[in-house]
Amino acid sequence: MAQRERLELRLERLDGARPHHDPGEFLEFVDIDDDRQLERVLAQYFVPLACAAEGKPVADRLSQMPWLSDYVLRAYRPGHGHPVVSSRSIYGWED
Repeated sequence: MAQRERLELRLERLDGARPHHDPGEFLEFVDIDDDRQLERVLAQYFVPLACAAEGKPVADRLSQMPWLSDYVLRAYRPGHGHPVVSSRSIYGWED
């Protein structure tokens, strides 16, 4: 059985600026060795968190959310300063 790790998910702007509205950090338990599961988990958070950071609702289509390109979702092990993985995955979202 795979070992699940606790990760802190943080949305960050690619330009280093602070998000307009900080959606905060989220904790998630993920098997980081399972690439498919990791991508799905990060994708389910990325789009809604980027929308929250912009103060806008999640739209029906990706093309209606151009601000997604300004953000990245980083996953950290608690207490560590470097991300385990960075993602801009939109897996499962329609364009």
